[in-house]
Amino acid sequence: MAENKKSTTNRSNAAKTKSSKKAKQKRNRTIIIAIEAVVILIAAIAAIVIWAMDKKGGNEGAGSNLISTDVNKENLAVNEELENEDFWNIALFGVDSRTGVLGKGTLSDCIIVCSINKNTKEVKLVSVYRDTYLNIGNDTYNKANSAYSSGGPEQAIKMLNTNLDLDITNFATVDFSALVSVVDAIGGVTIDLTEEEITHLNNYQVETSKVTNGKIENVSGAGEHLLNGIQTVSYCRIRYTAGDDFKRSERQRQVIGLIIEKAKTMSPTVLTKIVEEAFPKCATNIELNELLSLVKDISSYKIVDTTGFPFDKKNDILGSRGDCVIPIGLEQNVVQLHEYLFGTEEEYTPSASLTAISSKIVNDTGVVPPEKTEEDVQEQEQQDESQEEQ
Repeated sequence: MAENKKSTTNRSNAAKTKSSKKAKQKRNRTIIIAIEAVVILIAAIAAIVIWAMDKKGGNEGAGSNLISTDVNKENLAVNEELENEDFWNIALFGVDSRTGVLGKGTLSDCIIVCSINKNTKEVKLVSVYRDTYLNIGNDTYNKANSAYSSGGPEQAIKMLNTNLDLDITNFATVDFSALVSVVDAIGGVTIDLTEEEITHLNNYQVETSKVTNGKIENVSGAGEHLLNGIQTVSYCRIRYTAGDDFKRSERQRQVIGLIIEKAKTMSPTVLTKIVEEAFPKCATNIELNELLSLVKDISSYKIVDTTGFPFDKKNDILGSRGDCVIPIGLEQNVVQLHEYLFGTEEEYTPSASLTAISSKIVNDTGVVPPEKTEEDVQEQEQQDESQEEQ
């Protein structure tokens, strides 16, 4: 009898674990969609602004419907010690807003730090896991995505600067459905598809349609197809073919190019429709002239690497906050982040406030970073000596 109870309990626990894994996988897939949509959309929207302005012969109209959201730079906890004018760091937020609200009260399912090297035109993207346990910008500790809900983009930027020792002052927020709107507004994009790509595209439409509240229209037969918004977003997500992530990046660049080229041929009426459809789903405090200066040379920019933050982490349930991503030593993770973004020559030293936050997270969670061994110290010294010689 005891064995039967034990067996039943084990099956129940296994079912719960399996259900939890599926839920996490679903959340991760949603985040992936968000990241890809944000990156492609920013480039596409910016390009459309340029061509709309050219068509209308001025600055009026093209950017007027883009929601301009001011943030008080005095409240952003900017790291004044960073002082690196060679980089422009921007916060990108992807939200799933069913009400059209892009500010306070909306959870940010996607949080990206976009770092642009102004000299080399190289772009690095760091996705901050939305469930990461951090100081959310008001000296309370919760999941990172709750900062946007609590205080909109201003508090979300402050959260990033406070925990990552960064100097972010600019942001862009988009609703996931905005990219779908752009593609649909220009009448779709024509892409030559293989049978393998069609299979994956149709599979991805299931998840994409749920995230963007769209309708699935399956594609069949290899060859050229005029894809709608849902299909195009799904095409951009394909990674399980020859080339893996490299090919996926190529597809994303292809879609950006197709949107740009098609926008060039659009009439003012159609461009206005694009503005009306997509721009209300985007909000930013980036000045239009800054955006235009960035994208006029868009072909020179390249995304050289992407990663997730924190690098060293573990998942654990923290009371009512639920399942959280806990940095294994926030301070150590941030040191690694600065090296990743800016190189070792930055000579970064963690701020006193970051050290305090890192200690608070250890106290709250009990997750302690491993102490450095003597071998680790020696290896680090050798690396420092080697870099000095170079």
